[in-house]
Formats: sequence, C-alpha cells, structure tokens
Amino acid sequence: MTRASPDPSQFNLEMFLPHRIACLHDLTQTVLAGALSELGLTVAHWRVLHCLAQLGPSDLNSIAAFTVLQQSTLSRSVAKLGQFGLVSIDRLEGDRRHLDVLITEKGLAKLSEAIDIVTTRLRETFSLSDREEGSLIREINRIVDTLVVRQARR
Repeated sequence: MTRASPDPSQFNLEMFLPHRIACLHDLTQTVLAGALSELGLTVAHWRVLHCLAQLGPSDLNSIAAFTVLQQSTLSRSVAKLGQFGLVSIDRLEGDRRHLDVLITEKGLAKLSEAIDIVTTRLRETFSLSDREEGSLIREINRIVDTLVVRQARR
C-alpha cells in the first residue's frame, strides 16, 4: 500500500517541533547575548568560561568539544578572554600550537556576575514557575538523550 504524500498547504510549521525549537534557540540566544553584552561578554565567552569553571584547565580541543564552538570562534574568544584577564593561556615549550587555558579569579568573578544577570533576565523572559521549568528541562533532557543515542547508532 502506497502512502499518500502530505499536502504542504496543510502542514502547520508552527506546530512542528524542530521549527519551534529552532525559534526558541534563536530568541533565547538573542536574550542571552543582550544580557552578556552588558558585561562586555559574548555567548562564546560565556561558554568558554563555563567550560573552564567545570572542567578546570583545558586544551582547545577539550574546550571545543564542551562548548560546541567552531575552532576559529573558539581561538578568537580565548584570545579575547586572555586580553581581559579572565583566562590565562600557557603554551607548551615543545609545541607552540598546544595551549592550556585556565580560568582566573577575575574570570570566575565575571562568570558569577554573568550567571546572576543571565538567570534573572531569562527568568523574566520565560515566566515559568520552578516546577514548570524543571518539568520542561527534564523533557528536553529526555529528548536530547534519545537523539544522542540514535546518533551514536549511526
């Protein structure tokens, strides 16, 4: 039995989950970027600082895997964070290409300030109760975990 092709005029993109997730991502990143810009940070800086706070001193490959940033964006972000004094960058003597990056005390303080601003701004933006937010995060995590397993099987 042949399945009939769906009628594109009847397809409601506003009810298509991947589209809504993409919209949510774009809008959330705009709010996040606006909040971070008040501190002179970008979303990429935010991700790098979180990575270093959670993983400790890391090389660029580890940071790239954690932050899901492109290498060029990551390199520029780490260099800028170094100029700001938010990270320290050590090069290995035998291999000048290898960097070890460490968040500084100033970086930890800036990250703490950023977390406060970002969480306040996003709480105002989303207007969810703690229960609603927890439920939504659990459901998103379930979906992400399912997709990760499916991707690993390919």
